[in-house]
Amino acid sequence: MAAAFRPTRRLKRVLTAAGLTVFGVSCYLKSRPLFERRSSDALADVGIAGHQQIAAVASRRPPPCFCCSSSESSGSINSNSAHGGRLVGKQTRRGFVTFLRGGQEDLESSVHKLEMGEFDVYLLNDGDIELPLAKMFPHISADIWQERFSDIQPDDIARLSSGCVLVVRKPERHHHKRGSLKGGGTKELYAANHILLDSALGIINPQRWPKRDLRHLLLHAANIRPEDIDLVVHTHLHSDHTGWNVIEDPKEEGKIIPLFSNAKHCVQEREWDFWTSSEDLKARTQYDIKLRPLEERGMMTKIQGRQWLTPGVEVVPCEGHTPGHQVIRIVDGKDSEKRGVYWIGDAMHHLAQVQSPAWSPVFDWDPEISAKSRIRLMKNIVEENAILLSPHFPYPGCGTIAVDNDSCDNEGSNCFRFIPMTKN
Repeated sequence: MAAAFRPTRRLKRVLTAAGLTVFGVSCYLKSRPLFERRSSDALADVGIAGHQQIAAVASRRPPPCFCCSSSESSGSINSNSAHGGRLVGKQTRRGFVTFLRGGQEDLESSVHKLEMGEFDVYLLNDGDIELPLAKMFPHISADIWQERFSDIQPDDIARLSSGCVLVVRKPERHHHKRGSLKGGGTKELYAANHILLDSALGIINPQRWPKRDLRHLLLHAANIRPEDIDLVVHTHLHSDHTGWNVIEDPKEEGKIIPLFSNAKHCVQEREWDFWTSSEDLKARTQYDIKLRPLEERGMMTKIQGRQWLTPGVEVVPCEGHTPGHQVIRIVDGKDSEKRGVYWIGDAMHHLAQVQSPAWSPVFDWDPEISAKSRIRLMKNIVEENAILLSPHFPYPGCGTIAVDNDSCDNEGSNCFRFIPMTKN
């Protein structure tokens, strides 16, 4: 076996002078970083070895996912971040070399904060996903796209953001220890102060390579480390929403461990039962990598239907994209009358679906149910004057919904308009 590559001091100085942060160099199938430059003591101690696995590469091609096709097992990567960062590198069968330029400025542009009563809500953007429009919506012709949506879709590539949401309970409302609280009726609520909604792309066998490390985003947003997360709520189990669930153990090469080591992970029971019902379905969610490590440690919690998980955080079934897809509603305290925020997961992927909610992408499990759920969701958002948060709309993906029947065609009267909120 060939000796591992070791960079010279001169090479380190050249890279440092160029302002390049080296996340890792992989010389074998299981990548290990050989050197790195950290921008601050805080990032150096970000937990689970800082930048250690941003270039981790699995030994085989990822299994297919309904949402996004797998990356090629070899080829060049050269993609620009929408916010000034730049990811360049070379992925080969023997490893992956990644350099990220952008640093502090890139983190600033990838965190968006909303304040609502007892919570601070942070939208975190770890990357982007590009898909051919004709494959995503094969039943919609290019002429219709050009006629109706040329302003938001100028070409034939759908550019989707990727990310998750951090919900932080303000200190004066903190629960002072982990565990359960007495809920309404027989329900128990979690004493959760730091809640993560989905976990985006990740770095273990990702469907798409992230442009930013979620650990850095958490630290930059609210000085939160992975072990501080109390509760992770998954809208569904596609791997672009469970990616950061796991990392490679820095102490034992090849061992996969949970990143959020103190958190309960919640998903609808119907969702879990569907994706674990066969080996093929397990492979599509990368169960052995992204989910089994949590299940074996008793960190997965299956829930049924609409319910409060912790004061101020409620799950609402919204099936169609997957059998047990749910959206997460956040309000200021356990008060359903106050204005809420909805994290919609994959109830919608593209802005065009707001105006044309009957349009379901090819990877929706049941297009008809998905369309009905989407219409019901937007009606609820309008009635509550709530804020919509989306992982896939153009970042930061937050705004309000208004009824817009003037734009309707022969689809009927269920037409809406998305009004984006200005990024802070």
